[in-house]
Amino acid sequence: MALRDTGFEPTFALDPSLWVALEQALNVVERDVRSAGITGTLRLVIPDRDGSGLAWVEFRGGYQGNGLRPVEGGDAQGALVSVADAPRK
Repeated sequence: MALRDTGFEPTFALDPSLWVALEQALNVVERDVRSAGITGTLRLVIPDRDGSGLAWVEFRGGYQGNGLRPVEGGDAQGALVSVADAPRK
């Protein structure tokens, strides 16, 4: 409770399950992308030059929009919405 009151958010290193949830969501999004006939690599990355600790959805070697905070992997439905919407933010 004290951590929540201070606004603490875990990192992917502190809670790897958050990363796993985002990767699982990315797999669902990737299936949709493939079914639309779109090709190219889709993956979740944390760029070395980015000290924010945010994950990004990379497509064809680039990414845009907003990064994904670790807490967005806190539940499956929220993770799916966040990953699917990441490139458009």
